[in-house]
Amino acid sequence: MNKLKYIRVSIASVFFVVIGLFFLDFLDILPLQLHSILHIQWIPALLYGNVLIILFLLLLSLLFGRIFCSTVCPLGIFQDILIRVENLLLKKKKRKLRYKYRNPSNILRYSILLVTLATYVFGFSALLVWLDPYSNFGRIVSNIFRPAVIWINNLLAGTMNAVGVYSVFEVPINTVSLLGVVASALFLALLVIMTVYGGRLYCNTICPVGTGLGLLSRFSLFKVRIDKSVCTSCGLCAMVCKSECIDSKVKEIDESRCISCYNCLDSCKKGGLQFQYVPLFSKSERSGSPAPAYTISRSLWSISGIAKATTCSRSTSAGLLTRCWRRCHIWKR
Repeated sequence: MNKLKYIRVSIASVFFVVIGLFFLDFLDILPLQLHSILHIQWIPALLYGNVLIILFLLLLSLLFGRIFCSTVCPLGIFQDILIRVENLLLKKKKRKLRYKYRNPSNILRYSILLVTLATYVFGFSALLVWLDPYSNFGRIVSNIFRPAVIWINNLLAGTMNAVGVYSVFEVPINTVSLLGVVASALFLALLVIMTVYGGRLYCNTICPVGTGLGLLSRFSLFKVRIDKSVCTSCGLCAMVCKSECIDSKVKEIDESRCISCYNCLDSCKKGGLQFQYVPLFSKSERSGSPAPAYTISRSLWSISGIAKATTCSRSTSAGLLTRCWRRCHIWKR
């Protein structure tokens, strides 16, 4: 596991456990202060008018693209868990051939986004709430998993009480409705089917948050790029891309659907995929040619304005290295 993926999985685990326990807590044991972490979600922040959280999420998206979808969003992390479980059940050969490039459903996803925004602007927020990934995750946990946990607790309490141990007591299951259970079960079934069929298909077709962040991610400064000079179009990166957004034939990544999971970085045996700093409106962005191979450390220098004092290296046709930022094509753009 590469370092970027390790960091992402670690942060995602914290968010998922905390949010999941908050919805499962039927005894109100967890402190209310944990509720503050739940506001680091797009739709709750917008509905509550939390400007600081909105600015933070905007900055996060403009820096790292759709990292929110793979690190902070509980429904997205839940889909990753489903994918992991499915991979464990599949044979190794089928696991390697899990994904392939899929054309984007632009008409569907942008139509859903526009209708959701339009209904919200005209005062009808029900559609926004029903499509909100955070709300959907909360309904799944509260209406399906929480009653199951209470039932297990009551079963354990009855067994222990029979032998004279009363440290565990029964809790009535009266916080759910039949309609809520049915609606949550139907959505969970839809989510499982779409995840099994196409990985993060739900995030890239139905979820309005994912579609909106996809528009922002086009302007992000740090992106996964394909070095076309070493890419052989073998398709290994596309096979591990759960967003199915890597077109290995034309050597391009659909940035609007990439959720920054970094699964593809280790897939290329030639090191053809790199997580790089890509300046806005650069020639490589406009022409689709490979971006300059900046490392993360050099990217930070560039952002702080000290990049002009840094030398760069590139191979000449004679196989020599030139070291002069005044002549290098990187700084002439």
